[in-house]
Amino acid sequence: MPTTLATEDVLRVICDSSLIVAKTVDTPLKMSAVEADVTSETDVSSHEEVHGRQKGRARERKKRIVATPELYVDSLDLSRGPLHAARSLHLPLLERPHVSEQQCRALRKWSMSVMHRCLPNGMHNLRAANLSTLPFDASTLCSLGLCLVESAVGDLQRKMEEANVHAIQNGYCRKEAQRLVLKLNLTNFEAVDAQAEAALGMHLDALCRSVAEFDNVLGCGGWKLLQQARRELRDWLVEESLDCRTLDIEEAFEQVKERLPPELDEAISSRAALMAVASHDAVRVSLARDACGDRGENMLLLKLREAGMSREEFLTEDELRDVQIQQFGKTTYSTPDVLFRQGHLVNGTSMVHWIDSKGSCLLPGLSFGSQQTRLRKQLAQYVEFFGPGLIVWQGGFATAVTDGLQGVHVASWRPLDLMKCSTDAKEIGHTPWQ
Repeated sequence: MPTTLATEDVLRVICDSSLIVAKTVDTPLKMSAVEADVTSETDVSSHEEVHGRQKGRARERKKRIVATPELYVDSLDLSRGPLHAARSLHLPLLERPHVSEQQCRALRKWSMSVMHRCLPNGMHNLRAANLSTLPFDASTLCSLGLCLVESAVGDLQRKMEEANVHAIQNGYCRKEAQRLVLKLNLTNFEAVDAQAEAALGMHLDALCRSVAEFDNVLGCGGWKLLQQARRELRDWLVEESLDCRTLDIEEAFEQVKERLPPELDEAISSRAALMAVASHDAVRVSLARDACGDRGENMLLLKLREAGMSREEFLTEDELRDVQIQQFGKTTYSTPDVLFRQGHLVNGTSMVHWIDSKGSCLLPGLSFGSQQTRLRKQLAQYVEFFGPGLIVWQGGFATAVTDGLQGVHVASWRPLDLMKCSTDAKEIGHTPWQ
């Protein structure tokens, strides 16, 4: 029997149905707004993804340009003419070594014996390396040869000094080294330097480096802080055109301290500034090296111009670096000071495609082995890329360090041209930590 609905029940059903219909009608409208938001976010996300993919493809394209010697040399547009077509070039060079092969062998043997002369505490004795103990009479050398030997003895001292630095950093004689650094003040640099040389076989710049990381000196990161303080000293000297030899110690200390980060502890900041000023010899060497390099490059360009060579006939070091940056995005290969677009016959004897000006000549056994290896690798690369070339040494030269390198010719400028360069080359020596 069919069920009869009351009037109220019918009305309730109708109302409920209306609500359902209303909700059904409203729901699509609300979903459309949500979908619009989602669509907007999707569009932004898609745009970012596309942009990211484009950047990624650009990076991939850059990566695909792999730096190769062939690509580098081809981009330089060099002329590979025959020997008979080479242009003659006359330069005021000395091609006879100032220190003979026999003298170089004697010096190498002497350096080995000097390295074994130690202080009572086992540290290398810097004073054992001096001209008075040379295995031959230094007075028999010409002025440029003597300058070269003096520079080489300085290299040997720095080599011994660096070995002493490593010993202290490994804990040997560390208390004595710390004691000397902690007693430093603005008035006793010379006295502490003499004590450090006598007791530890090092000067102030090496002494400060050896203990910079120790907790009661500068602490962890102390070497980087000392480097920063030295850079601040260097920048101030350059800005004011000052000479380290006439340095006002107190003014230098205040300038360095003022330039260090203000958030540093006061005691640490003061000690770092003091150590930087105490080791200003390292800054002097760095400045002298830059001056020597610039002067050598400028002299080379001057001599080429005097020889009648036009500027379009060669590429400079800066131009070679620019080519690499344009091709590979960075400097990948070492560059000589001058690269000729076509080979030249120098002084009628040597076929040369490049010339590189160098400071003081390295002598095997007295200088750091890593420097000799780096130099030989660099020169061999020049020959591989460009063909035979020429090194022009400043301050005299010997052939020992380039023996066995095919295609590498060596010479120096004549004495009148060497007067200033030889002084700088003797002064800078070779320090691996700069």
